[in-house]
Amino acid sequence: MTKNEFIAEINLQKDRGNKLLKQVQQMHVERNNFGDGMAVFGNPRLYFTPKEELNPVKAEYASWKSYVHDFLVSALDKDDDFISEWNSCLQEPYRHDVSEKDWYSKEINEALGKLGSFGQRAGFRFNDNPMKSGNMISLTRTFDTRKVFIVHGHDNNVRNEVELFIRSIGYEPIILCKRADKGDTIIEKIEREAKDVCFAIVIYTSCDLGKDKNAEELNPRARQNVVFEHGFMCAHLGREHVCALLEDGVEQPGDLQGILYKPLDAAGAWKYQIADEMKAVGLEVDKNQII
Repeated sequence: MTKNEFIAEINLQKDRGNKLLKQVQQMHVERNNFGDGMAVFGNPRLYFTPKEELNPVKAEYASWKSYVHDFLVSALDKDDDFISEWNSCLQEPYRHDVSEKDWYSKEINEALGKLGSFGQRAGFRFNDNPMKSGNMISLTRTFDTRKVFIVHGHDNNVRNEVELFIRSIGYEPIILCKRADKGDTIIEKIEREAKDVCFAIVIYTSCDLGKDKNAEELNPRARQNVVFEHGFMCAHLGREHVCALLEDGVEQPGDLQGILYKPLDAAGAWKYQIADEMKAVGLEVDKNQII
């Protein structure tokens, strides 16, 4: 599901809620004489609406809030804040000194406010936004392009070798420094160029040196942009669509430890390993074309 599809459904549910609110506002309210009046949770109500008017509203209200809940669960991660926010705005019990008309009006208005907020904040949750979580992106997007993003440091020889490999198997390498800036900032350029790629290769080469402040020796490290873009690609594409090449002796980033790296060997076995990873996620690769 895309952001626009989500917003379209939210707008439909806002329309449904507004229709229900109009129905509530037309309900009649009568004062209870406590003879044969209604009781809720053991408390006799001071005001009530005749059942023939109230029951259709109660049924539509229950159906509406249940439908929106189910929609949010199906469209979002199960622990998403939108779901808990929606549920929390529909839990206040009846008060015996408040009419059903006033209670439903308050609840529906609050729920409509939540729906409006969801629509405004939708851009942070869908694949229109590259920073959406990896699981959501991999479930909602399709990988029908033949573009592969190459994340690299200052080792141009290795970068060129990876670029040649990508071209040899029939894919277009996307290398940020070779693409037009178009007046964008770096992050905007990354977002634009990565928007329709199907796979990413991250090259960890010993371009920098670094250490813990309490350590004595400097360790070979990749450039900071490599580490950042690695995390970005994992979030954008899903980890299964990202493969990292690691030069011998280069330090692995702490937050990315546990991810399997392919050794950047001189014999070129890494090319066949990447080809296998691409095939494993459904991309077409003919290993006979590898050079």
